[in-house]
Amino acid sequence: MRHALSVLVALVSLAAVFPAGMSPLRTAAASGAPPKWHQLNDDYTFDQYVEDFRKPYVRGTADFNARALTFKAKLQEIVAHNAGGSSSSYKMGVNRFTDMTEEELRRMTPTFPVPEHDGPNAQAYVADFLHGSGRVSKSNGGLATGKTTQKKVHRNLGDDGNRRRSVDWRSADPPILTAIKDQGYCGSCWAFGTTETLEAHYALTTDKRIELSPQQLVSCVPPVTIDNATMQGCDGMFPSHAMEYLIQSRGLTEEFIYPYLSYWVGNSSTNNQWPSCDRWVARTAMTPVTGYVSVERNDQDAVMHAVANQGPVTAVIYVLPSFMAYESGIYANATCVSDGMSPSHVVQIVGYGHDSDLGEDYWLLRNSWSALWGEAGYFRLLKTAVPQCGTMGWPVGNTFANVTACGMCGMLLNNLFPIMQQA
Repeated sequence: MRHALSVLVALVSLAAVFPAGMSPLRTAAASGAPPKWHQLNDDYTFDQYVEDFRKPYVRGTADFNARALTFKAKLQEIVAHNAGGSSSSYKMGVNRFTDMTEEELRRMTPTFPVPEHDGPNAQAYVADFLHGSGRVSKSNGGLATGKTTQKKVHRNLGDDGNRRRSVDWRSADPPILTAIKDQGYCGSCWAFGTTETLEAHYALTTDKRIELSPQQLVSCVPPVTIDNATMQGCDGMFPSHAMEYLIQSRGLTEEFIYPYLSYWVGNSSTNNQWPSCDRWVARTAMTPVTGYVSVERNDQDAVMHAVANQGPVTAVIYVLPSFMAYESGIYANATCVSDGMSPSHVVQIVGYGHDSDLGEDYWLLRNSWSALWGEAGYFRLLKTAVPQCGTMGWPVGNTFANVTACGMCGMLLNNLFPIMQQA
């Protein structure tokens, strides 16, 4: 029943808007906008898709034909999922990933191990802090003591107090979030999630909202090798290592000074080299970071408290193919809270709340796959009163072990935010 009424309203609305013989699919294509989930059916052709998403293919080539088959199979899955009505709390749609192979998708979301321990400059954010509502800052050693030297702690988000019923940092006044970014084909989600979180906390500290450089992280964070696997740049990285770099580099420079040049890296087996570090440009960093905070792992109350009282935090999640096709609603998948998950994508938690239409609580997160993906670049994950848990592969010494990972897609396992130097 959750979607029955909304689907009925959508069908009635479409019948009223589109006269007999006029397809909403063709109307969407004619307007230059890709079709939404309720406009999709088997009549949507690969040629239309190529035009809608500006794919640079040559018709009739082997690559074109292979991608057409991939697209057709995925479109059938999407249409079948959406036909389930109220059996699912989210809808799937077509996007730039719909014709990509499994290997190409893996390069975008490289599986990387999360370190057993955070870096030497990490400070703990545990349940004991729930008694304080102050912003973490250098002056209080990174601990929430109930005192604060940062400005506008609650940022006009709504309910006061430590345990707000809902939080949405998109509505902060003054605003702290920059526009949705796009990592392209490079596996640099870790750089974008870290950059976006640094931007938000810089704005909270200084009242200045600026676009920072994810390319500086992609190019300048040193490689890390664990279990004979080397991670760097577009091959994935730990958010904690990015935070350690920010402390040493005194933060990031601005995007216009060090622009993103890795968009196409990884879109083929031969295009896999990102630009090397420009250390002279990196010296123009302007967002001094003195440390960072690691929220207690798998502690939903602590993550809620951190998001409400400190600001957005990073999150590491497990990505399934169905997630890459997400268009709207609250994403939930039993496989995303099961044993054997792998940490493969870094995003940013910017809030939480309740959807009265769906009757579900959710986490609100920001992705780095452009504003054309999901809910204008954002997505929601199911949030239950008692977090469901699975396991993730985790490095312990020189081997991997399965450790508990809670929250949808393991999102409560690794959550960080920076400590900014006061203005």
